[in-house]
Amino acid sequence: MKKLHKLLTLSLVISSLYLVAPIANAGVAVITHPGVKEIGLSKAKLAKIYLGKLKRYSNGKSIKAADLPRDTTAHRKFYKSVVKKSDSAVNRYWAKLKYTGKGKPPKKFSTSADVIKWVSRTEGAIGYIDGKSLNKSVKVVLILP
Repeated sequence: MKKLHKLLTLSLVISSLYLVAPIANAGVAVITHPGVKEIGLSKAKLAKIYLGKLKRYSNGKSIKAADLPRDTTAHRKFYKSVVKKSDSAVNRYWAKLKYTGKGKPPKKFSTSADVIKWVSRTEGAIGYIDGKSLNKSVKVVLILP
């Protein structure tokens, strides 16, 4: 009986590692505040959010986006995969919107840990982080390899 119990415990531990490994090794995780009920956040919708074109979730709640510094791997992967614009093009885009008073860029944070902390505490918040930084305080809505 003890051997069976040990074998079952070991198999549970190993199988749980297989479930967690893809998220832990993920390149970039897109996260939201746990209270965000939005379903189906596609890359196209994310691009609209990060370009200030989509400001509210489908339930009418305000979207508050978090951004990482340009020199981070997560930032480069996210913008290449989702926004599909170079840093200079994104900077020009936001400079124009800010100058005309038509928009404000996502809130900047220094680290993935800072993004997680803010997103977990801010209703309607969305952000992207290095997948290795994930914890249970936020909701994962998309994994980018």
